[in-house]
Amino acid sequence: MNNINELFHFQIADLIRRAVPFALAPEGDARKEEFRQLQMKMQEIDDKARRHAVRILCVGFASFILQFALFFHLTFWEFSWSIMEPLAYFLAGLQLIFCYGYFLRTASNPTLQDFKRRLFLARRRKLCAKLSFDMDRYLNLQKHSRDPPEGGCGSQDQDRKHYDL
Repeated sequence: MNNINELFHFQIADLIRRAVPFALAPEGDARKEEFRQLQMKMQEIDDKARRHAVRILCVGFASFILQFALFFHLTFWEFSWSIMEPLAYFLAGLQLIFCYGYFLRTASNPTLQDFKRRLFLARRRKLCAKLSFDMDRYLNLQKHSRDPPEGGCGSQDQDRKHYDL
């Protein structure tokens, strides 16, 4: 009798309730409401992170426009091309060095799309920490919901990779 495990009916019901997706649970289930709240909070975090990434890219775009306008002005009104050519050459070389450094650090192409994604994920991570968002709980509830993450169904490690945590 020492090796017998006894499960009571409420323990069995609790185990079944945890295993069944809560999309099939009744409307008043606390997990559904908690997941909705976490989804809304995550949506707010994603919106803030996306706006931040776009803002940084717009500042970069504006700096390139200002650089071009400054070089244009200096070339045709202040100095001649013989003075501005080496400056433009060295500045272009410096930008190439920065892109290559980005490639070495991230092991990915220095494209704007990749840079925007990295900015977004970094800002999301910081906002989640600042707002004390429980990402583990969110991923656990998402795994039990009807809607899988965009990366498809998978383990929690795959979900964490999707959210870059």
